[in-house]
Order: sequence, then structure tokens, then C-alpha cells
Amino acid sequence: MKKVVSGFLFEKDYTHQNISIEDFFALASNFGYDGVDLRETQISPDSDEKQIEKIISLSQKYRLSVEMVTFRGYRYATDEGRDKFNTYLKLMKKIGCPLIKVGAEIPELNREMAQRAKDGGVVTATNNHSFCITETVKGTLDFIKKVNHENYGVLYDPSHLYIMDNEMGNEYKRQIEALFPYIKAVICQNVYRVKTNTPGAIKGKNGSFLFSNDFKKGDIDWEEIIPIIQEKKYSSSIILFYHEIGKEKAIKLMREFLEWFK
Repeated sequence: MKKVVSGFLFEKDYTHQNISIEDFFALASNFGYDGVDLRETQISPDSDEKQIEKIISLSQKYRLSVEMVTFRGYRYATDEGRDKFNTYLKLMKKIGCPLIKVGAEIPELNREMAQRAKDGGVVTATNNHSFCITETVKGTLDFIKKVNHENYGVLYDPSHLYIMDNEMGNEYKRQIEALFPYIKAVICQNVYRVKTNTPGAIKGKNGSFLFSNDFKKGDIDWEEIIPIIQEKKYSSSIILFYHEIGKEKAIKLMREFLEWFK
């Protein structure tokens, strides 16, 4: 199982990074990560050749693979979206990235994306997320079956499933058994239940929640999840994925995440 850290940890307002791209690679390497997930604030279809070459150089220098990028801010249904997606595939080939996160649009379009990506040696996947078709296990499986393409799957995120899935809640064994054939990466974050009127709370089907700033603290029991996926010989990425927790907390979390696996 590859330990991967996401640039989401250092992203601010979905618009910029709090640290340089080299500092991000250096931190990940020094802590001992296997790879990185680059956000669109770090690489995008608008990145010029100089930026792309820098990422290739950093990947080689720090011996870190780029394991995932995100197709965000565009709809594949539009001409612009198709152009941007194709540009992503070209730059992914240059940096050697195998996985792209895409939204769940309509089955026919996700099938087309999956085929285009397959032709370029890239896998497509959609993350479980509140308030969309992949917010429950059933919704995720139904959509995957409608897409009906071997090159399309799910980024398994038990936090969002816990918020929205009344049927399974935190029954991780059932979740993983159902989704495992389609899991392309595992998203590691945590949530905890709060009062309904708590500022910033996400109102789900199981109550109201906030995201924790520590993957070990919250309602998601990663100590139960990890052995389940290890027993099933899971070999793809587990991605540390947190947002706006502050630079120092993010660095502390990066260290603790890897220590937890020892």
C-alpha cells in the first residue's frame, strides 16, 4: 500500500498553496512518503512547460511519484471541459501520473472519459462525497455499473459515506466488501458528530458533522479500516487528505500519519 500525501493539506480557499511546490516535495520525501497527490493549485491544464518540467525534476530529485491529479472546475460535457481533460492526460503522461479524480457527470460522459484516459494509460475515479450521487455505497455502485467501464472506479472515502449513508454508517467491512473491486485509492480523513447549530457543520443524514484536524480523532475508526484493506491485499494508494488546518498542523499530521503505520 502506497502512502501518499495530498497538496490539499496546504491549499488555501481552493485558490493557492501555503508552501512552494519544492517545499511540499521535500517534506513528503523527508517524512518517507511514497508519492504525492497534486492539486490544481499545483498543476493544471494551464501549467506551462516550465512548471511541468519543474514537477518532473522534483519527482526525480525526491524520488516521489505523482499518484493522482484532480480534474476540477470544468465539466466534461462542454467543449472547454473536453479540451482541458485532454490536456490533463497529456501532462499526466509527461509526469508519469496514473490516476485522475473526476466528478460524476452522467454515465455516458464518464464512460467516454474512462476510455480516453485508458488510451493514455490513466485510470479515472470519483470520490465518495456528500450531496452527490456517490454519497452512499448504493449510489456509488449504481453509478459505477451504469458507467460500465473497467477504467472507472471510486476513491473510497468513509468520512463522506458516514455523513450521508444511513444504511451502512460505519459498517466498514460491508462498505469495503461492496466497493473493493472498484477502489482505485483510499482517502484518509475523519469527521465527528456535533450539535446541529454548530457553525460550519455539515448536515448529513446521520446528524451534523465537522471534519477533524486529526485522522485518529473522530467517528471514523481507521484502526479497523486499515486491517480490512490490508487483509484484502490492497496495494494502491492511501492518501492523507485534509484542508485548511494550518501549515504547522499539516506538517505535524504528515509525520504522525506515517508513524501510525509503523
